[in-house]
Amino acid sequence: ARAGALSSYNPSYFDALPDDVAWTEQERLVERASRLWASGDLAPLADVDDALAAIDKRNPLYDAATRLRAHWRVNSGDVARAKEAIALMDGLLVRHRATRNYLLRVAAAVAAGERDVAWPGIQHIAAGGGLRSPNIARSLYRMVRTLGIPPEDMKPVASSVARAARAAREAR
Repeated sequence: ARAGALSSYNPSYFDALPDDVAWTEQERLVERASRLWASGDLAPLADVDDALAAIDKRNPLYDAATRLRAHWRVNSGDVARAKEAIALMDGLLVRHRATRNYLLRVAAAVAAGERDVAWPGIQHIAAGGGLRSPNIARSLYRMVRTLGIPPEDMKPVASSVARAARAAREAR
C-alpha cells in the first residue's frame, strides 16, 4: 500500500504522516526523491539515480523510481540524458501502459529532439482520450509548440491538441 501512495506522490499526504512511520530504506529514498520532484528541484535526483536504479523490477517501488529517473533526465537540458529517459520509459511501458508513462516518454522524446518518436506518442495519447484531461491537453500543447511544424500526417493531431488546450484554458 505504501508503494502505491509513493507512486502517486501527494506532499500533503506525506506531511500529515507521523514522524515514526517505519519506512524501509528504499521507501524513504523514493519519498525524498518524490519531494524533490514535486518541488521542481530535479537536479539533485541525479545524485540518487544509482540508488533509484538499484530498486529491483519486482519491487512495487520500481515504477515510481523509474519515472523519477526519467524526470531528471528530461529536464537536464542534455540530449543524451533525454534519450536515456526514452529508453527508461520504453522499459516501463512494457510493464505499465499508463497515460502518465506515455506522456513522460513523449516529453523525453521532445527534449531529445526525437520528432519521429514524439509525434506518434502525442497521437497515441490524443487518440486514447488523454485530451479530456485539461492538464494533459496543456502539457501536450506545450510539447507540440516545442516541436514546431508537424509532419503532414500529424497536422490533424496537432490541431486536436491545440483545440483541447484552448478549451482547457477557457474552462479555467
